[in-house]
Amino acid sequence: MKTYTLINDGARNVSFTGEKLAKVSSHSNVGPGQNRWTEIKLYRTQGGALVLKITGRTCWQGESDRHRAIVCADEDAVVTALIDDNGGELGDLAKELIEAVGIDATEKVA
Repeated sequence: MKTYTLINDGARNVSFTGEKLAKVSSHSNVGPGQNRWTEIKLYRTQGGALVLKITGRTCWQGESDRHRAIVCADEDAVVTALIDDNGGELGDLAKELIEAVGIDATEKVA
């Protein structure tokens, strides 16, 4: 396991010992994805918590990357955080991440 310290704009940085489970990116070599893109990483801490790292990357002069680190108690909290971060929708990049780690994001109805 490795020790990570994740930048968290506007809040305290997040530090933990754990492992990276997955990384997805919307970066492209052509089109708008070559100048601005999003990266999402998911980690599991030594204690079993999950940590999302969402980074908005930019190549534009005068702009800075945006960093969010979100600590989640379980997989449902990860899905909720991804939805909340994307204006109430579960975007394609978020779906790619949860599929990569095998999280079941289906809504269960009784």
